[in-house]
Amino acid sequence: MQKIEFVVRDGVKDLDRMIQGIFNTFRHGNKWTRLKVGETVELMSFVKGPTVVEVGNFKKAAGDQHAVLGFAVVTGVAFGPLGDMLMDYADGNYEAQDEAELAGVLASVYGPENVSRHEAYTVVHLVRLTP
Repeated sequence: MQKIEFVVRDGVKDLDRMIQGIFNTFRHGNKWTRLKVGETVELMSFVKGPTVVEVGNFKKAAGDQHAVLGFAVVTGVAFGPLGDMLMDYADGNYEAQDEAELAGVLASVYGPENVSRHEAYTVVHLVRLTP
């Protein structure tokens, strides 16, 4: 079963309450295009730990925390340039109400260099199964 992680950012009060009912999530790149309509996924929260340690060539936050929030069924998957994805799907996102707000959220998650209108994004449409 695929796990979809939701990063808990500063100022996010209740992630579990935000991902209820029917919603979508924007993901950078094409990795999530492999999801199939009807597939069940596990919803997880992710909180970065306060310190960073180097492990070989990688940096990892010490104290990372993960928690299972529930499950959802994939109801659709769309892929394309961020500009098109924002125009078509921003209003169904769990975290933002419009294109500009969602672009700001994506910049804080993926970095401003990954939020050009031509950058490839996948939008995963979900319906929550568990409260």
